[in-house]
Amino acid sequence: DQSSGIKRVGTTLVREVAPGKIKAELEGVSSCNGDSGGPAFIEKQGVWSIAGIVSCGDAQCGSYGVYTKISAYRQFLGLNSQEDPILKALSCGGVDRRGRCDQNLLLRCSDDCYAAKPERIDCSTAQEGRCVTLKTDQRAACADASWREYTLQAYAIKKENGRLKSEPWSDLELFIDSALVSPSSRSQLRSDRTGKAQEVLSPGLHSIRAKSIYSSHSIGVSTEQIFAAKQSEEPIFIYFGKVPTDIWAKVSLPADESLYITGESPLLGEWKTAYRMNPARQGWVYHDLLTSDLEFKVIRSKATTATISTQGAAWELGPNHKLEHMQIAVGIEEEIEPSF
Repeated sequence: DQSSGIKRVGTTLVREVAPGKIKAELEGVSSCNGDSGGPAFIEKQGVWSIAGIVSCGDAQCGSYGVYTKISAYRQFLGLNSQEDPILKALSCGGVDRRGRCDQNLLLRCSDDCYAAKPERIDCSTAQEGRCVTLKTDQRAACADASWREYTLQAYAIKKENGRLKSEPWSDLELFIDSALVSPSSRSQLRSDRTGKAQEVLSPGLHSIRAKSIYSSHSIGVSTEQIFAAKQSEEPIFIYFGKVPTDIWAKVSLPADESLYITGESPLLGEWKTAYRMNPARQGWVYHDLLTSDLEFKVIRSKATTATISTQGAAWELGPNHKLEHMQIAVGIEEEIEPSF
């Protein structure tokens, strides 16, 4: 029972045993959220031994639980010197969830919590089908005739003497259609010295984020941008700022309203598009890679989407805000107190 201070004990039945997992199942009895890492014991002739460690199971916590099998990791636990065979068995023959291409076959390893399951998908069944490996996360995918290699052109925006300028940004890590990007994330898709990078994509809308390393202790990650991959040979232009920035807005809004930010340059929607800020301490925060001297304002809205049009929006009162004293590799926290 999570955080209650009460120890709960349940008895269940072992239904299946895999090389590295134990599946126990009994209606109404299961491990649950917060139990991960806890022990599963087995009793034999009056002697209790630890057999497994809570790993995963039924999302409703009402039927089965899956436990990592202790005996499969004797070498890892220092109980013997022989390599644990399970380390090879779990890999589906060297293939992980990202998969890999074997000519036009997509080899992939899925995991349903209990056991790793190898898959073989013939990509050639689609029109001009082929298997491709994406640079972003080294994930293999089936591509048809509509997929092709696109050129992405990354630009860094800066403001000098009151005018916006852009220049190619080299050695920038790019993440396409990645659900979660953090400072520790890695991407094989990097812009070259001219700011260009190539990736194979399907036509349609895609998301992109960028990561730049300024020093051993300063890493910047941009907010998500959406771009359209069209049937055109023209490069896709993507714009970023160079300074990690947090904009804090101290304002209290009704529960059904959100705060959005807009401003000059493509980084902030050019006053036409506003980006949703995130709820935070005593207000809202917006995190992105921006640049010095950009002017911006915030908008309140009942919308919940990632972006909105600024036409007819409820703008904050007063003059524009400006990002000042920003330093690359240091970043900035800007605080505002908007009124409406």
